[in-house]
Amino acid sequence: MLKEQFLCDHCTFRDSLYSTGQRERYAYEFDSEVIESLIAPQGDTLIGFTELDYMLQNTTGIFVVPIINNWTHSAADALYAGETFVSPSNANSTADTWRIQSDLRVLVHEDDLADKISFIDWTLTEPGQVVMEDSGYNRLSVLDRVLSWKRIGIDMTYLLPDADGDGIWDGDDACANTTIGSSIDENGCADYQLNDDDDGYANDVDDCINLSGTATVSPYVGCPDDDGDGYANVDDIFPLDTTQWRDSDGDGYGDNNATGATTPDDCIDLAGNSTSDRLGCPDSDDDSWSDADGVWTVGDGADAFVDDPTQWADFDGDGYGDNYSWNGSSDNRSNESGDAFIDEPSQWRDLDGDGFGDNSAGAGADYCPSIPGTSTKNGIIGCIDSDGDGWADSIDDLPNNHEQWSDIDSDGFGDNIGGQMGDWCQQTLASEIDQVNYQGCGPSERDSDDDGVNDISDSCPDTPPMESTNVDITGCSASQRDLDKDGASEAVDFDDTDPSQTMDTDGDGFGDNASGTNGDGCMWYSGTSTEDRRGCQDSDSDGYSDPDSDWTTEHGADKYPYEESQWRDSDGDGYGDNWGNSTWNKTRSDGLPGVFVSDAYKPDRCPNEANSYGQTFGCPDGTDFGDDDTTSTVDKTASQSDEGGGALMMLIAVIGFLVVSALVASIVIILRKPTAGGKAGGGKTRGRKSGKGKDYDPYAWTQKSSSEVAADDDGGKSEEDESTSQVQDESNTPETDEEGAVGAIPGEVKTISVDNWESLPSGGEYSTDDETGMVWYEAPDGESWHRNDDESWSLWE
Repeated sequence: MLKEQFLCDHCTFRDSLYSTGQRERYAYEFDSEVIESLIAPQGDTLIGFTELDYMLQNTTGIFVVPIINNWTHSAADALYAGETFVSPSNANSTADTWRIQSDLRVLVHEDDLADKISFIDWTLTEPGQVVMEDSGYNRLSVLDRVLSWKRIGIDMTYLLPDADGDGIWDGDDACANTTIGSSIDENGCADYQLNDDDDGYANDVDDCINLSGTATVSPYVGCPDDDGDGYANVDDIFPLDTTQWRDSDGDGYGDNNATGATTPDDCIDLAGNSTSDRLGCPDSDDDSWSDADGVWTVGDGADAFVDDPTQWADFDGDGYGDNYSWNGSSDNRSNESGDAFIDEPSQWRDLDGDGFGDNSAGAGADYCPSIPGTSTKNGIIGCIDSDGDGWADSIDDLPNNHEQWSDIDSDGFGDNIGGQMGDWCQQTLASEIDQVNYQGCGPSERDSDDDGVNDISDSCPDTPPMESTNVDITGCSASQRDLDKDGASEAVDFDDTDPSQTMDTDGDGFGDNASGTNGDGCMWYSGTSTEDRRGCQDSDSDGYSDPDSDWTTEHGADKYPYEESQWRDSDGDGYGDNWGNSTWNKTRSDGLPGVFVSDAYKPDRCPNEANSYGQTFGCPDGTDFGDDDTTSTVDKTASQSDEGGGALMMLIAVIGFLVVSALVASIVIILRKPTAGGKAGGGKTRGRKSGKGKDYDPYAWTQKSSSEVAADDDGGKSEEDESTSQVQDESNTPETDEEGAVGAIPGEVKTISVDNWESLPSGGEYSTDDETGMVWYEAPDGESWHRNDDESWSLWE
């Protein structure tokens, strides 16, 4: 703590700080002592200069020397005592060398103030402050100087800053920027700058300056508002209801009728206690329903019975209130009040409580008004209906069956077929009533299998359920009929009109029983043949089956399975038994094999006499054809020879033929010689390369000998064709295409194949694989050939 010392002229105590004792000083610890000491014992008034003397418990090692004038306080004494002296200048204070700087305090007794005021006033002026500052004292702030002047009665407040010009200097002004001209308090604040109750409303608008509140509606802005609706509690009839605040008619219902408002008054200016249809409106009979008025009618919900507190609505307008009540039991009511049928104006009472009105002239009148019932059918309403089917027991033939009500024949089965115990026979004879079955049918009406044919007429009374809708007039289904009596029903019998057949495994229309009517010769494979055998494969559809391993041409198979105009070659000369020239008809009537077929392929004029020479149509040389349009004698050249030149001409013809044949053979050999590329040369194929008809012979090689020459449509060929054919026959080697192996370079492995059937070796047999359907050809040398999809043939290796 700092200890203040005061200077005096007549000190009664000596300085205790220094040993010299040359200076007497007063040493006081408290300010009160300082004030009291201003009055000396002799009564002298003093001006005391307070100065920082020393510090109690000083640990800095520096003695603080008074700063008025060092000589009066004997700085030499301090130095003599071995202490360090520091000049108490402003510079040293600023530099922190002189660590404590003192304020100058002037203490004047009030009785002596008038005498000293000029001096004190001077010390507060700027010149005086300069002197004090130069002496090491702190300069007083402007505020401290103004306050000091104020203490001696001099107003110098004009020296203080006042930014808002409200007369309160800025240091004391609690409200800066106060509007000029505003009335302010001692703190420089106007009402609009103050909010004493801290409620967010300035004092100038707050109607409750000292009460914090949130009310917004005048004249109580800023006052307490517990429900927060803007109306102060003192101005709110409903202080705890945010949706209401006024009650003009004082009936307890608020004037605010906006959506969501609590108990809004529907009659703001009319006190009332209605609560049901409207709130707060007049209610004469106190039943909670308001009385009707000019804007609210009975149709809107107003009380239809304003003087009857037990009634208020009449929905159907029949004059009976909708609030229905009675005494007694539900099915025997008394003292009925109100309307038992609020939506039916023609009914209002229901004595038996069954829901049907007692007014016989009204709608749905109760036929039994004193007996509760539920019947609704046939005009008998409200009577006992034991089974609940709508039919009163009095008119219900079956009162205990809720799905039946009529039983015309009185057999106990109802006429509603779809209902429980429906009667399928509604005209049962009286004599059979006691004999009806579970369907209500007597013996003469029954249909045990439900096929629509009564048992009395049903030849098959046990028809299976799944077949009962598909029976004939006798009541039999397909599985029960067997017209041919062969033991197989119509449902499984291949032909129920033929007792010799029951099945057709391959489905080709021929029965499996080979010995039966139209028996199938190939029961496992579908076919159309009908002549040699039935139901077998018939590739050319001529009625004759294709040959196979079990059935060859010797058995009757088709010699020409791919030529529909031929199927037999009785003499085996390569010409079919059938003919297509109508001029031959007269010569074929003597029992010769074959039939006339238009455009028959390679017909045999002599089917029982073999001859493969084309110009004779399968007949031996010299055969006489009679007088038809064919040459009457086969060998005309021979018949026309004469004595002088016949033999010679024959010799010349033979020699010429041989020469020509040799030339042709040479040409063919040259053409068939392998090319430089190693492939065989192409040769002329026999006959036509493709197509059916008389020019197409898939079995030409089986019908030709080595000397045969195929005939054209006119029964002959050109000389070149004949020669070529003869050479090819003699070679007995099938022709191939460029990819074939015949004629290929030795050592080169090739698949042996030919373009078509005409290039196969002659003299073999055709057959068809029963399982795969592949067509095979067995050559005379034992090699097997098979037909490809493109009609070419390949050698089987």
